[in-house]
Amino acid sequence: GTSTSSSIRRGRRAPYAFVTPASSRTGAVIVDGLNSMPDRPNPNPPSPFVRQWLSTVAPGARLRALDLACGSGRHALAMARAGYFVTAVDIRLDALRTLRASADVEQLAVRGVCADMTAMPLPQERFDLIVVTRYLDRTLFPALREALRPGGILLVETFTEHQLRHGSGPRSSAHLLRPGELRTLVTGMDVLFDEEVMAPAALARMAARKRANRSVLQCDDERSAISDSQYF
Repeated sequence: GTSTSSSIRRGRRAPYAFVTPASSRTGAVIVDGLNSMPDRPNPNPPSPFVRQWLSTVAPGARLRALDLACGSGRHALAMARAGYFVTAVDIRLDALRTLRASADVEQLAVRGVCADMTAMPLPQERFDLIVVTRYLDRTLFPALREALRPGGILLVETFTEHQLRHGSGPRSSAHLLRPGELRTLVTGMDVLFDEEVMAPAALARMAARKRANRSVLQCDDERSAISDSQYF
């Protein structure tokens, strides 16, 4: 089973650290590790859409990324390999165990968070890149925009209603985008790229940038000081 009895991290940072659900203000605490890790990492490759954007948006010093609904971490690992400090969030502990095994093998800078995002607020102006794939919660888009630093990039790739024709994937309209809907969810951001495809899966893809404001003049240390400690 999984043990959460080890001490909570408060200052020392490991290449990877993991968070498990707890009764607290944020709904999660950081612990030293998880037991019962799988022996082999998941070979599931990253989305070509995300991979392409990672190749064009080269990280600088101390850039941070968020992989929301990360699953076993195919994009979290890709971002970490590209040089980002990554926070990976998912509600499934088994998926984070797989991510932990992969991060362990490569000694990558990935911080896993096992939490329900509807109950765990994101920090403001914390991330330079946020990736959300094959997951849809329309109510989270304002928080995603606020979690980006000015100039930060949001990458979204998820199913549209046309996926119903394929007989796989989500069935509920709550988890399927209407045609053209994704652009309406990033109001106030600059859309850099968007497309909708029908095959091999019916997906909408978008890259959007948060507009700069006066807070972009803050130094990195000032912004880091106001961030929640459970995030990189």
